[in-house]
Amino acid sequence: MAKIDYLLPPGLLHGRFVGCCHYKEICCYKSGDNLGSNRIGGFVESFSNEVNYYCRTCLCTKTEVQNIFSDENISLRTPQNYEQHVTELLTDNMKDSLYGIKRSSPFNSNLFHVTRGLPPDIAHDMIE
Repeated sequence: MAKIDYLLPPGLLHGRFVGCCHYKEICCYKSGDNLGSNRIGGFVESFSNEVNYYCRTCLCTKTEVQNIFSDENISLRTPQNYEQHVTELLTDNMKDSLYGIKRSSPFNSNLFHVTRGLPPDIAHDMIE
């Protein structure tokens, strides 16, 4: 079982009866501001100059983000490289973060992963 599954009542991820209908439920995304989403995703919670990888979506450095204008040159985060970075981070106790990841998220499960389920914060990423 995934880490988050034990918090939910049995059967909640599989479905529930409401009236005469059986509804299946899964978590497809978690919405929040950038710092909150980074925190629940296990990513660094700072966008200061000391942080080189701050994006939840891609593996670009802060400098690269300022100079890339096409998504063809972007390496996206995936559940696989996220887990690889977490594993590397756990084996090297000297690092506080690796590729912008501080720890594994307890929300990751077979049905949800933070690399795909934490959408951008429209107020900070689009409007500002």
